[in-house]
Amino acid sequence: MAGIEEDKKSVSDSDGKMKPPKEHGSMGYVLSQIPKKAQKGLLVQCELIMTCLDANQEYIVIGTNIGILFLYDRKRTVMERLRTGGQCRSTELLIEVDSDIVQLHHAHRCLPGPFGGVFIPGLCKTEDAELYAVRPGMRIWQACVDGTVKATYLFKELINKPHPEILLLYNDVSSSKTGDVQFGRLLLYMDKYLVTWNTSALFILSPSDNEVIGSQSNIGTIEDVAVTKDEIFVLRKNADRALIRIAENPENTGNL
Repeated sequence: MAGIEEDKKSVSDSDGKMKPPKEHGSMGYVLSQIPKKAQKGLLVQCELIMTCLDANQEYIVIGTNIGILFLYDRKRTVMERLRTGGQCRSTELLIEVDSDIVQLHHAHRCLPGPFGGVFIPGLCKTEDAELYAVRPGMRIWQACVDGTVKATYLFKELINKPHPEILLLYNDVSSSKTGDVQFGRLLLYMDKYLVTWNTSALFILSPSDNEVIGSQSNIGTIEDVAVTKDEIFVLRKNADRALIRIAENPENTGNL
């Protein structure tokens, strides 16, 4: 317990800035319970590909290309198989929704792209809720629920400057950087920060402080990302550690 308390105290620098979380250990105890191959019919085997991911503090759910969900109970450390109606292609494992963000309440031309958004609930009233939305050029809008843009946060210059790195255990993939780097989907992290990613990089941002908490551009090809209150799970393609957990503290895995 003392070690855990020390870790919790060390997540901020002496100047009070948030230190980036990191990968503490392998998720092999989860991945070892997912087969590499799947049976199709009586005689044919096919490769089982993990395609999407969701998680909370009790479960980790991984979707596959064969219409089976693997539900990992984090408290009991057991895996269950659930069959769906078809292939899972989205983090919304049971519902697939087209969630492209367009110009909110503005008469400008729409710029299509895989840009994400996330609602921040209001403390008292629904109308007090706010929306953060990704825009081209590594911009993020902060808007009211009626679509009125309150602020625009510019991160392109900050990303190109030196900033903290999200540390991984080791590099087991080849870099796949592209020339035009954009933010993608958006998730809320620790009730204050924003997690966004594209196919080859992960970012943790603080709009209120206008800073990059951390990033990792040698993470391989990202299939999907899920966030609990203080954890970030990343599903990667063609990696030895296909599922990684990034957090402030190591996971309490009970008897593992």
